[in-house]
Amino acid sequence: MTFESSGLKAYLLGGIDSLQNSSFQLLVNGKPKNKILDSLRISSDTLRISARISGPILSPRLTLNATLGGLKRDNFHIEELHTLVSIEELTANAQGEWYLRCTDFTVNDYRLNNIWANGSINGEHFEINSLSGKNDRDRFELSAKMVNYDELLISAFAADIGKNKIRLQSPFDLIGLTSGAAVSPAVFSINDGEISMVLSWTPKFEIDADLQIVNISAGKIFENLAQNAPIQGLISARILFSGALHQPVFSVDAVINDGRAAAIKFKELSLKCRFENGLLHLEEANTLLDSLAYTNLSGHFPLSLNFLEEPNFRYFPDDSLFLNIATHGLWLGPLLSKMDIPLKLNAKAAVFAQMNGTYAAPRLTAEIGIDSTIVDELYFERITGKILYGNEQIQFQDMRISGNNILYEGNGFLPLNLSLMPVEDRLPQNKRLMLNLRGSDKNLVYLSPYLTIAESIQGDFYTEFEMTGTLEKPIRNGRVQVKNGRIVLQDVDNPITNINGNFTLVKNIL
Repeated sequence: MTFESSGLKAYLLGGIDSLQNSSFQLLVNGKPKNKILDSLRISSDTLRISARISGPILSPRLTLNATLGGLKRDNFHIEELHTLVSIEELTANAQGEWYLRCTDFTVNDYRLNNIWANGSINGEHFEINSLSGKNDRDRFELSAKMVNYDELLISAFAADIGKNKIRLQSPFDLIGLTSGAAVSPAVFSINDGEISMVLSWTPKFEIDADLQIVNISAGKIFENLAQNAPIQGLISARILFSGALHQPVFSVDAVINDGRAAAIKFKELSLKCRFENGLLHLEEANTLLDSLAYTNLSGHFPLSLNFLEEPNFRYFPDDSLFLNIATHGLWLGPLLSKMDIPLKLNAKAAVFAQMNGTYAAPRLTAEIGIDSTIVDELYFERITGKILYGNEQIQFQDMRISGNNILYEGNGFLPLNLSLMPVEDRLPQNKRLMLNLRGSDKNLVYLSPYLTIAESIQGDFYTEFEMTGTLEKPIRNGRVQVKNGRIVLQDVDNPITNINGNFTLVKNIL
């Protein structure tokens, strides 16, 4: 007998000699197409089935051999799926064995070269004696037992993913598979740390989860997700999650010890936050950099979070945000380099600031105190003042630069783009600037590093300086008054002394 349906061609051979003796063979081949597969967005290039039923009609033997090729759904792909099922008596208490092999299993960009599985069928029990998979870097193995096709007992699990070794510490249950599921407490060791979880979900993927993490190496985890780990250190945390995947609610209470975020090292980072109704509430993000240095952050940020879409989270240019910032002893150089600001700066900062506005156009008010400052080749002991940012411009008010025999005061503004959205140019070269500086010192501190022929410069110097124009075409004006000046030149025996007078700078010409 031959028949065709939904892209498949089938052949049925065999017959019945008696109630105790029957023999049928079914052969199926083709490319499956039907409304059910289409509704699930599943496609397959080929399907081949060879099935044989023989023996007593009421309790026949079954051998099923099936191969499915080119199985696809969205970002999911299987090159070939092969299964073999052998059942001695096809009854309610069927006894038998099964085997499965899968090649080139791919989800998104993650690929397993091979997956193997085998097990047994015993009435209403379906056992996975072994399920394993591997690629060039990773491997895993699992053993489980299904009861009434509604409860799955995981008895063993082990995986090596990159540098991470994951082991199941004790068996756990997945209950209610046909109507959602609940996971009894499950505990896994990851390297020298531990993860425990309690989890349940409904058929609509409404989830309740309680995840606890103890001493997990964040660096090793992130190495498997990104080429450059965004954060390193030992993490302990509790994460609570509820709601649907397209509208989640969660909270995080975490501590990371002896770590690094971007280019900043820290002894401890503590984080408390919660997300609900499209708003991320940052209750606290405190970082202890060393025994004397810290940063404290708090605020709220609007986010669109949906785990059923790519990308999972988004933020939009016109959404409003709020952030309180307090730092002490923060080295600014590594931070500015990560923001692509081409300024050679090395300094420790104490900052008390507040940021609001939007992602595209944030506003900032800050009071700063910066110690041990090196800007290019210039050194200052302390800088204090106020900073205002808005409309792609940073303003300096009541600035005071002091040190050993140095006192300068100034104000002004520079073009700078601190948008939290991607931008091409953080420091525009063709926008207006204005800087005023006036003060006195004993060593002409702002010129000494550049006068390389001079071993030392001494005297009483009073400076007035103004810079306008743009960074690309600055216009400099000012004057320097010198009293009792003294210069020691390299390779010259006698110093130049009794220098008195005024030097004037007009439109970049001295």
